[in-house]
Amino acid sequence: MTLQNVENRFSKQSALYAKSRPSYPAELLEFITSQCENKGQVWDCATGSGQAAIGLAQYFGAIHASDQSPEQLEHATKHPKVEYHVENAEHTSQDDNSVDLVTVAQAVHWFNLDRFYTEAKRVMKQSAVIALWGYGMTNCSDKKIDDLFQSIGRDILKDYWDDHVKLIWAGYDKLPFPFEEIDTPHFEISTFWTRDNFEDYVHSWSAAQKFINKNGYSPLDQLQSDLDRIWKDRNQAHIFKTALTTRIGRKT
Repeated sequence: MTLQNVENRFSKQSALYAKSRPSYPAELLEFITSQCENKGQVWDCATGSGQAAIGLAQYFGAIHASDQSPEQLEHATKHPKVEYHVENAEHTSQDDNSVDLVTVAQAVHWFNLDRFYTEAKRVMKQSAVIALWGYGMTNCSDKKIDDLFQSIGRDILKDYWDDHVKLIWAGYDKLPFPFEEIDTPHFEISTFWTRDNFEDYVHSWSAAQKFINKNGYSPLDQLQSDLDRIWKDRNQAHIFKTALTTRIGRKT
């Protein structure tokens, strides 16, 4: 897949992506920070709407947050420590040996890894840290809703997922990782979603957008009667949990 195609996957629904995608747990960001000898500059690559960049800003002096999609950055949260740049993952304007931490949240499975790792090593200081993380399918605490949710991703949209997304389902441990690995605890995202939140999240999926573009209607349309039956009150919130898959390491 070309970089342009990846950009197009998310540019169209950039406002929805910014609105619906969950924040990352503070425990994860605290752990990553604890591994860094210095707390100066961060390169948050493929920042999207800036969820990770904003979270890291409380720990580091400056965040260089980049994304190849201008539409994504238009919806990014502003912060005095965060500077947003339109750049792709394989080339950043950062100087050699200039950053203490490189982060990629929910995006590295789209990259040309050889080129990205070369660029990351170029800008990382000696002993700087790199942290990759992402998440796959989410589970709902209500079994009826969860069964329906899983059927959307695994059945209705099964032919619409890119192979890149399937990499994250297998876990990032399958990816090459040319760094000194750091043992990392288990982390998960826990959110309370109303039915509107749930529907926005599904529509933010690249597979859902491919389905809509091909068929002219939402993958949720055929399930509205089921949703009305099991989730009558649209304002009622349910717990959704998502396990994170992580790779954290140090430049040697």
